[in-house]
Amino acid sequence: MKKIREHIFSNKISEIIFIAFTALNILGFCMGEIPFIIICVTGLWISNLIFCFVNIKERILYFWLQVTIGVFLIGRPLLNTIENKRWWNVEWLGEDSVYTALLIIAISLWSMHVGALLISCLKAKGKSKAVIKSEPADRKEKREAFRKNMQVISMLMYYATAFFFVIAGFEKVLFVHSHSYLEYYSEFTSHLPGIVPIAASLMNYSLCMFLATFPAKRRTFCALFLFEITAVFDLVVGVRGPIVLHSVFILVYYLLRDFLGDKEKWIGKIEKGLLAVCTPSMLIFMTAYAYIRSGLRVLDANPFNLIKGFFVSQGVTFEVVARGITVQNQLPQRAVRNYTFGSFIDYIVHGRAGQLLFGTEALPSGNNVINGTQSNSLAHNLSYVTRGKEYLQGKGWGSSYVLENYIDFGIAGVVLFSLILGMLLVLFTHLLKKNLLLDTIILVSLLNIFYIPRAEATGWLTFIITIQFWFCMACCYIGTATVIKVPVLERIFDKMKLLPPPDVKIKSESKIHVFINRYKLKKYVIALSGVIVLGCGLLYYRQTANKLEGELQTSLQTKGAEYAGRRVSFEVNVKNGNGEYEYKFSEVFNGKRKTIQEYSSDNKYVFIIDNVGDHVYYVDFKDSDGKKGTLSYTIKVTKRPNS
Repeated sequence: MKKIREHIFSNKISEIIFIAFTALNILGFCMGEIPFIIICVTGLWISNLIFCFVNIKERILYFWLQVTIGVFLIGRPLLNTIENKRWWNVEWLGEDSVYTALLIIAISLWSMHVGALLISCLKAKGKSKAVIKSEPADRKEKREAFRKNMQVISMLMYYATAFFFVIAGFEKVLFVHSHSYLEYYSEFTSHLPGIVPIAASLMNYSLCMFLATFPAKRRTFCALFLFEITAVFDLVVGVRGPIVLHSVFILVYYLLRDFLGDKEKWIGKIEKGLLAVCTPSMLIFMTAYAYIRSGLRVLDANPFNLIKGFFVSQGVTFEVVARGITVQNQLPQRAVRNYTFGSFIDYIVHGRAGQLLFGTEALPSGNNVINGTQSNSLAHNLSYVTRGKEYLQGKGWGSSYVLENYIDFGIAGVVLFSLILGMLLVLFTHLLKKNLLLDTIILVSLLNIFYIPRAEATGWLTFIITIQFWFCMACCYIGTATVIKVPVLERIFDKMKLLPPPDVKIKSESKIHVFINRYKLKKYVIALSGVIVLGCGLLYYRQTANKLEGELQTSLQTKGAEYAGRRVSFEVNVKNGNGEYEYKFSEVFNGKRKTIQEYSSDNKYVFIIDNVGDHVYYVDFKDSDGKKGTLSYTIKVTKRPNS
C-alpha cells in the first residue's frame, strides 16, 4: 500500500495527471456543458492536491490555499452538480457568468500549479549546486544572543498588546449583547480611548515577531492558546472568520516547525488525535452557528448534513464571483478604481498620510454609502450595488481574488497574479529561518493569505505599508538592542527565567505519552472514544424517533414574499403522533426572537405583517406522548409600491 501511495504521489505521475486534467478542461470549456465543466475543474483542483503531496514539506502553504479554494469556490457547485441540481439556471445569475466564473477559477488553478512547479524546479536545481558555508563562531554567538533577547522583548510586547485587544473585544461583546450581529456591521463604533485600539492593533505583529524567533514548544503553546482565545470575542459577536483563520494559522505554524527540522516533535499522536476530533466538530459548529448568530434554530441535527451544510454555505463565494461578473459594468466608476490593490490604495489615499497630503477624509468603518460607492473594496461596492438597503443593514457578499483580478485586468490578470501566488507560497518555506524580519513578514502574511478565495486579493499584504507594523518592529528591535547594550537588563531576564535555555532537551516521549503507555491506557481511550461516538449516534436516533412531522400551510400567494400591511395566516397539520396536539408560534426578526402565541390547542395563527425585512416564523408542536416537532417559514417583507 505504501509503495502504491508513493508511486501515485511521484513527480512524473503528478504531472501526467495535471496535463490530463488540463486537456480535459480545454475539452470541457469547448463543449460548454456546466456540469461537465465543474467535474473537469474539480479534477484540476485534485491534481493540485496530488502535486502538494509529492513534497508536502515544501508545499504545505500551497496545500492550505488549495484547501480554502476547494471550500469557497468548488465545494458548493460540485455538491449541487452531484445532486443533479440545475442551480446555475436562475434569473439573477446567468449561465454565461457561471461559465466565466468556472473559467477564471480553472485558469487560476492552472497558473498556480505552474508557478509552484517553477520554484520547486529552480530550488531543486540550486540545492544540488549549493555550497555550504560555515559561519564564524563569534558572529553565530551574537546572532543567537540577539534572537534570544528578541524573543523575550516580542513576547512581553505580545502579552501587553493582547491585554488591550481583550478590552476592545469586550466592548464588541457588550454592544452585541443589546444589538444584533447585523447591527454590529452597520452601527458599531468604538468609544474606547485611542490608545486601546492602537495597542490592540499591534498584537498580531508582535506575536509573529515572537514566533519568528522559533521559541520552544511550551512557550509557543501558551502564546498561540491566547491567540486562539482572542478570536472568541469575534465569534460571540457573530463573525466566524477570525477563529477559523487563527486555527489554520496555528496548525500551519506547528506543521512548519515540524517540517523545518525542529529539535522538538510538534505534531505528535496527541496533536493528530485532537486534529481528527476537532476538524469535523468545527465544521459542524460553524454550520450551526450560522443559524444561532441570527437567532434562528438548527432544525436538522444530523452531523453529516451539518458538515455538508458547511461546504454549501461557505461555497456561496462561487455565486459571488458569478454575480460580480454579471454586474461588473454596474459597479461604481471612478478615475482611479482598482480592487486587486484596493486595500493599498485606500490606506494610502484615505490613511493618515493621505489626509495630510491630499486633504482626503478617512473611510468610515462598517457598511455605509461611502464605502459602498467611494472605496476600492469590491466587497463593499458589490454588496451595495446588488443588495442596496440590505447592505446598509449589515449584510454583504464578500469578495474573491479571482473576481478582483478579472474585473481589473481580465484573464491576463488572473494568470499573472495566480502564477506569482503559486511561486510565493512555495518560496516562503525556503525563506524561513533566514532572517528575523523576513520571517516575521512571512508569518504575518500567513494570518490572512489562505482567506483570499473569499476576500481581497492583496489584503493579506497591506500590513507592509502600515505605520503600526513598522512601529511594532521598531519597538522590538530597539528594545532588543537596548537589552544587549545594557547587560544588567539581560541578567534580569535571565533571573526571571524569561530567556530561552541554551539547548532544548528533547525527551523521547512526553510525560503524557509515558503515563498512557505505563498504565496501558490506549485501549481505554479508544474504547471511550467508541462509547462517545455510539452515544452520540443513539442520542441522534432517539431525537429522530421522537420527532413529529408536520406541514405548514400559509395564505401567501407568492412563496416567501409579501408586502407590508398584508394579512397572513398559518395552519399546521401534524402527520404522525397521538392526539391532543399543542402548538406554539414564534418569530425572529433582526436577530431578536419573540413568542407570538404560547402553547395551545389552536393550530392556526393570523397576523398582519409589518417591518420591512426577513421574518422567520417557527411553529413548535407536541403530542400527548411527549413527541415534538418544529417547522419554519421565512417571509421577505417589502414596502408596498406607490400606486
